[in-house]
Amino acid sequence: MRATVSVHPHHPRPLAGDHGGAKRYVETHRDGEATRDVQSVLAKTSLCRTRALGGRWYECDDCQGITKVYNSCGDRHCPACSGAKRRDFSDRASQLLLEGVEYYQVIFTLPEILSTMALANRNELADLLFQSAWKALKKSIRTEQGYDPAALMVLHTWNQKLKEHWHVHALVPGGGPGLEDQSWTEATSPPLENAPRKYLVDAINLRTSFRKFAIANLQRLRRAGKLSFGGSLEYLRQDDAWD
Repeated sequence: MRATVSVHPHHPRPLAGDHGGAKRYVETHRDGEATRDVQSVLAKTSLCRTRALGGRWYECDDCQGITKVYNSCGDRHCPACSGAKRRDFSDRASQLLLEGVEYYQVIFTLPEILSTMALANRNELADLLFQSAWKALKKSIRTEQGYDPAALMVLHTWNQKLKEHWHVHALVPGGGPGLEDQSWTEATSPPLENAPRKYLVDAINLRTSFRKFAIANLQRLRRAGKLSFGGSLEYLRQDDAWD
């Protein structure tokens, strides 16, 4: 097969699909509920692999049959564009899992105001979230369990209602090399009253540590002038409001 010509129609007609659903959602939640990021993603995914984005004709060298292939939107939220990337990530991640080791899921979440701030400070807040989560997790596991920890972390930026909600899911092995002699050490659940299931560390101590690291990182970013404020967060430029 060889590409012969690009397709850029003057009157695009989307392919079959629920593209009207995205439009209805944006119109229904326009007043502050559908953020610009949400509207942008819905617009792009609605047009993904349709004539609106153009495409190419492929002609078979043998039978001269013509096939039209429309361009994809390339958005990371698009199931058609990112599906293969997710599968590749899952395959790579599965190869890291150790046989016979119990794993725990630990979730670290930024409060709503910082999730809103992250829309204009993506790299800064993502780094803050990952670094603070890892430092707190590492400190708690080393202190309470006595082994050198590891974790596989994945960033999520929205919740199921398509509102900004920045958090990381950490997949943590319940064991690791001991701090004293490097021998394999299994995690033991901390003594918690009325705990319905096993826990890796004391959640209260972990939460306190995470908050401490996150606030310290946030203060450093502000002092260095690396945070952007605008819109509903303009008032945070004032020291009293920030404090």
